[in-house]
Amino acid sequence: MIEPVAQSSFVVDRIARRVLMASYLYYRHDTSIMSDGDFDNMCVRLAFRWAVIDPFLKWQLGSPHDLGSGGMHLKITKACEGGALSWARKRLLTSLCPVVWYEWDWDDEQQLHWITAS
Repeated sequence: MIEPVAQSSFVVDRIARRVLMASYLYYRHDTSIMSDGDFDNMCVRLAFRWAVIDPFLKWQLGSPHDLGSGGMHLKITKACEGGALSWARKRLLTSLCPVVWYEWDWDDEQQLHWITAS
């Protein structure tokens, strides 16, 4: 049997990924996949459940306080970008271009490339 904490952390991590994807699509491609109210509610939920979020997702989200200021600051990885673009192609039937190579920053600690959502 799965413990309730494990279940809730899984759900919260999925919400974090949806927030990252929505922020990337909104700020980089002017494509809204949810209402502002839904986005804000998800951010509040993430801030409230901060302790159970995966550490890597915490790095991408910033801090519980940062979540109250919108999604412009979020760190988007190439994997997040690829997932968001694939989702948009299938669900929105649109073709969006990935970020150009020179916009990506390198993080030595995480060993990956990232951009801000905006």
